[in-house]
Amino acid sequence: MAVAGPALTASAVDYAPSTPTPSASTLPPSPAPSVSTTPPRTAAAVASSGEELAYTGADVLPWATAGAVLVAGGAALVVAGRRRPAREH
Repeated sequence: MAVAGPALTASAVDYAPSTPTPSASTLPPSPAPSVSTTPPRTAAAVASSGEELAYTGADVLPWATAGAVLVAGGAALVVAGRRRPAREH
């Protein structure tokens, strides 16, 4: 089976360089630093202004209580298992 068309050789193929070199014209201009004239608002300033901060946390008290109960129950089972005399077969 023959393919029609010009034959390509290794010398006829022009490859791009493996690592491009950056030029000064391709770099974006650096933005000028901005200066804020308003002072940052602290939590005390927000609280005194009447605004309320967003609630972003979670209520962990029920989960901490459940974990403590489970740890205490496991410890009680370990102590009870060690106090029980071993039975002989």
